[in-house]
Amino acid sequence: RDAEKYSGRALEKARDNSRGYRILGLARFDLGKIDLAEEAFKKAIELNPDTPFVHNNLGLIYLNKNNFPAAASEFEIAVSLNSSTPYMYNNLGIAYERLNEFNKAQEAYKKALDIKPDYYKAKMNLERVKSLLEKQ
Repeated sequence: RDAEKYSGRALEKARDNSRGYRILGLARFDLGKIDLAEEAFKKAIELNPDTPFVHNNLGLIYLNKNNFPAAASEFEIAVSLNSSTPYMYNNLGIAYERLNEFNKAQEAYKKALDIKPDYYKAKMNLERVKSLLEKQ
């Protein structure tokens, strides 16, 4: 609650602060205020569209809301802006998996593991997708 309050105060003074909206979005997300977090992340992107972490955060909002096409789109933007962060590829894989695009999910998980070979979540997700592909 304090983070939300303080970031809100800071934004009163600097309405064009993308980072402030990102922090506000994170605080709201942690408080379970998903719609308000979404608004804050969208505003952050409006002010600075080249911030991969905000696109990733908005993608998580969309995953939470079961809007998998929008989630995949945001994660695609995130990895296009920052191709060295494995969890963004893992998140992209999750979105593709929820869209039943298992080949794309497999590739995303592999990219996450190329960056960080010991990334446990990506390993588990990749194994699950491989199993699903074998059943097709």
